[in-house]
Amino acid sequence: MRYCSLFVLLFAVSGCGGPGGTDIEGTVKFDDGAPLSQGSIILTNEGATFRGVVTPDGKYKVLAVAKGDYSVALTGTTVAADADFDEMAWDQDKGVYVNAGKEAPKPVALLNEKFSDPSKSGLSISVPKGPFDLTVQGP
Repeated sequence: MRYCSLFVLLFAVSGCGGPGGTDIEGTVKFDDGAPLSQGSIILTNEGATFRGVVTPDGKYKVLAVAKGDYSVALTGTTVAADADFDEMAWDQDKGVYVNAGKEAPKPVALLNEKFSDPSKSGLSISVPKGPFDLTVQGP
């Protein structure tokens, strides 16, 4: 009974749900209002780094962000459509499907290169104040 009480007390003091902080949500859009269709967001300052994913509608969520001011980096690439690359062949020796001798299409940047570097992006976020919506430019 004594150990059970101690466990309950420790659980109550420690809380539940990890290190704390604020879950932040926002949208990443281009100057013309179109959403960034895929990518990642990185919030960084001298003490911490937090990451999130940008969904096809341009929305992102970063969990348990500690209070503070953050520089922001964004990445976003896609692969250009290539109908020939979709042809797959079964590799009997490896036991997997492989590309039928075609080289994979090169990734295409969706954002201006400066956004991949938090010191050059010009983007910042203050937690918990916000706002958390961001505007970017294409390559």
